Amino acid sequence: MKTVRFILLCISSLLVVAYLAWSACFFDQQDDEATCTAVNIYINDSTERQFVSAQEIMQLLNKKGLNPLGRDIDKIKMTQIEEAISAHTMINEAECYKTPSHKINIELTQREPKFRVITRTESYYVDTERRIMPTSTQYAAYVPIVSGNRINKKQACGELYDFVSFIEDNDFWNAQIEQIYIREDAKIELVPRIGGHIILLGKLDGYEHKLDKLYKLYTEGFSTIGWRAYKVIDLQYKNQIVCKR
Repeated sequence: MKTVRFILLCISSLLVVAYLAWSACFFDQQDDEATCTAVNIYINDSTERQFVSAQEIMQLLNKKGLNPLGRDIDKIKMTQIEEAISAHTMINEAECYKTPSHKINIELTQREPKFRVITRTESYYVDTERRIMPTSTQYAAYVPIVSGNRINKKQACGELYDFVSFIEDNDFWNAQIEQIYIREDAKIELVPRIGGHIILLGKLDGYEHKLDKLYKLYTEGFSTIGWRAYKVIDLQYKNQIVCKR
């Protein structure tokens, strides 16, 4: 009796192993023959910026001959899809992966502009990684504006980037400064939101000290004489502020 039970147990075990092996081969073969049933594009920061759309990304993949829809899953070139999307001027990063249900998911993040430069001949953004970024006809980012005709891209990605960062990191100046203007003599004017005057900063050297002096004038001086008493506030001179009516 024990011998019969042992034989039956062995046969059952062999059948289970055989079935598992067959199932693995069958479903592997199905996966090999499976085609992409859908392409899902997720723009992770779309609530903050709308420089690109899912439709535009699909048009890009079609143009490059990389649309995975309907193609054999095992023949889809994931790396090439990621590289093609990442090369888009508005994209910072792209990730492409397959799902168990034979779909292709594409997740991407857009570049983040820090400020916009406007000259007589061109307009562009500088992004948060100090890179030049083109403007878009679809969407305009609400960022600080630096205008003038004496701005070069090296300066924009260097000392101007540092100055804009200083303004943004200071609650008072971030709320007060509306625009930065580079004059023909390369000196800098600041346009405040309140006061009806122009702030002549001059060169960018020592701007922290210059703005600290102005802050004291705002909080201690203008509290008695008012914000609209002067048209120009000149910070170029050492240890003094020159106000012109």
